[in-house]
Amino acid sequence: LVKRLDKVGKPVEVYLNPRIVMTSDKIINFNGDGCLSIPGVYKTTVRYAAVGIEYDLLNGTHKTEVVEGYSGTNFTAVIFQHEIDHLNGILFIDRAL
Repeated sequence: LVKRLDKVGKPVEVYLNPRIVMTSDKIINFNGDGCLSIPGVYKTTVRYAAVGIEYDLLNGTHKTEVVEGYSGTNFTAVIFQHEIDHLNGILFIDRAL
């Protein structure tokens, strides 16, 4: 589940088997990355400004899209990288500066 801060109404959406298939050339230092897995800890992490993702919907439809956002109000690209890292056994502290 991901809350889409980049979409009208900020819907929570389901992504099955997501994976990153493209990364932007622009790399950012995202200040304030944190996680419920490690309460009260926040770090600056190295992330891409945009990522291309592939995933499946609940109805079986395969989708591909590019997500952007790394500001304090829209950090959608950072969210996807953070959550896909979890699926790959990586915590945000592993990406901390």
